[in-house]
Amino acid sequence: MLKFGIVSKLDSGTCRVKVRFDADDNLESTWLPVLQKRTFNDKFYGMPDTGEHVVCLMDGDDGVVLGAIYSSVDTVPEGATEKTEITEYSDGTRASYDEAQHKLEVSVAGGISVESQGNTDVKASNVTIDCANDAVVKAQKVSIGNEVVELLDQIVKLLDALMNSIVPTMAGPQKLSETFLNFPIIKAKMELLKK
Repeated sequence: MLKFGIVSKLDSGTCRVKVRFDADDNLESTWLPVLQKRTFNDKFYGMPDTGEHVVCLMDGDDGVVLGAIYSSVDTVPEGATEKTEITEYSDGTRASYDEAQHKLEVSVAGGISVESQGNTDVKASNVTIDCANDAVVKAQKVSIGNEVVELLDQIVKLLDALMNSIVPTMAGPQKLSETFLNFPIIKAKMELLKK
């Protein structure tokens, strides 16, 4: 028998809940397992919130929570259509895919951590990285595309010309590299970027 109720207690360690059924004088169920997509080798885990409106399949006192349902109180997330799939969390984190627009959007309230044991490839027509603070890349070797390497070549050539320029000083004419000692260091770093 299908029953509708409100989650009253959670046991996250066993993925079970207790549910109060309004139609049964607010009677509270025994501990009921929450239906999951996968539980064997491949696992999925997701729990309803306390106070969430759920549907249960009951056989006497035994049963299972099939899932949660929307209502006039618990409304669908903003932007929901027949062509969207949305996951939204109480902290504001949201992931949505719009099949009609072919667009995946992810907004995270905190940080993101991605770890791969193999190669990781990112391919796109254009990529923009907008960082409000520091950006750090740690690697044994960093490769940069041809156009950037050509730009670095031009910068190195410019540094060479500046380093060999003669400028007047109090001690007489001198090479600019002798008065600005950071030139060789900058040039060496530019050469490293090209490799």
